[in-house]
Formats: sequence, structure tokens, C-alpha cells
Amino acid sequence: MRQGADVIELPIAAGRGMNNREHWRARAARVKKEREAAAWLLVRQPRPKLPCSVLLIRQAPSNGLDDDNLAGSLKSVRDEVARWLGVDDRDRMTVRYRYAQRRGPWAVLVEFGEPAVGAQFVIEMGEEPPPAPPPPAQARRAKGAAAIFSGTAPADLESPASF
Repeated sequence: MRQGADVIELPIAAGRGMNNREHWRARAARVKKEREAAAWLLVRQPRPKLPCSVLLIRQAPSNGLDDDNLAGSLKSVRDEVARWLGVDDRDRMTVRYRYAQRRGPWAVLVEFGEPAVGAQFVIEMGEEPPPAPPPPAQARRAKGAAAIFSGTAPADLESPASF
């Protein structure tokens, strides 16, 4: 089952994530089976030193999923890995989860690595953004009408007759 010192292969057919159309009871049974399979294989493995990063790789004979469905398809495995490590899967400072996918026979690969350094998202700040364009005339009229009816109309608004 192991491919390397820090890679664990789980014989799980990770579905289509949020695009799986299934009854809630069938979904609950599938998630339970996926978590049990992950738990049985993880229990024999040595736990990595925390903090660490976890790369979850969905291997499937398909073309792949978009990023939000990829994360959804591996949610049960992520939950079980977090339980096995003894951490909350929301704690991004202790364990950083990353996702990937590739073609091949159905499997989920779990790879443990060094802790990830840096921000989860990178926000590029350039020059000051240009000023916002003035609101369209229709929005000005609606704003003016609301102000007139509330009795707080500023002097620079058009008269009600021009609406």
C-alpha cells in the first residue's frame, strides 16, 4: 500500500465531489466507508511530526475535477487524516492541506511533507485603484426618490418632476 516513506495509497474511488447526486443516506454510507478505509490504513502508519503539510491526490480514470469539487471529493479522507493526527481540520497553522489529481486507477494518495510556509492566498497590491465611475442615472434617481420620501433629500438631487 505504501509507495514511499511518506506516501500512503488508499484504495478509494473518490467521486465527483459536490456534483455527486445521491440520496443523503447513500452519501452518509459512502462517507462512512471511505473514512473507515482511511482509518484502517492510517492506524498502522507512523504519525508525522507536526506541523506538517498534507497533499491529497485524487487518482481517477477521468479527466479530473475543478478545484472546488476536488476538495469536496476528498473531504472524508481529509476529515479522517485530521482525526488520526489529532488536530482540527480547520487549523491551518498546524496542518496545511493541498490537493492534486492525476489519471490512473482509482485511489487516493496521502503524502505528508514539511510545513507549508506563507499565506494561504496571495493578494497583490499595486498602485491605488482608479476612482469608481459615477452611478448610472437610474441608480441616482432611485437614491434620490428614497431620500425624498424619507424627507432627507439633499439639495443637489434632481426635482421629482424630472423623474
